[in-house]
Amino acid sequence: MNNPHHSRKPLLQAASTLLLAVLVLSKWSHTDRVDAAPLQTSTRSAPATNVIPPNALKVDTTKSRVFTFVGKTGLGHEHGIEGRLKSGHLVPGAETDAGQLVFDMRSFDADTPAARRFVGLSGTTDAGTRQEVNNNMRG
Repeated sequence: MNNPHHSRKPLLQAASTLLLAVLVLSKWSHTDRVDAAPLQTSTRSAPATNVIPPNALKVDTTKSRVFTFVGKTGLGHEHGIEGRLKSGHLVPGAETDAGQLVFDMRSFDADTPAARRFVGLSGTTDAGTRQEVNNNMRG
């Protein structure tokens, strides 16, 4: 597992730097409003308001995906990562407090065909290499 081609550092940096992530929401609508209720916040999450606005739209976590590109360092390789959301809501038209997305970090999977396609990487990655990259990424 000491392969320089699959260093953990870039993958962990990418996972912790969620600003690089691009969220693809395939379904959300005004019919998916969430009830106004206190948020369940984690001590690790960013500060949030205590109440979900009545015009908030619930994110469909079964159809939504997060894609991120991990660049190479040294002799490493570029990777596309695909992940899921645990929960989320968005507030249309909001300039601040526009919602909350909770990432399911355990679902992040390196070099899926969809992730590679989405971030613009050609080719495929064999199952053994994907498993090694996932193990390194998850620690």
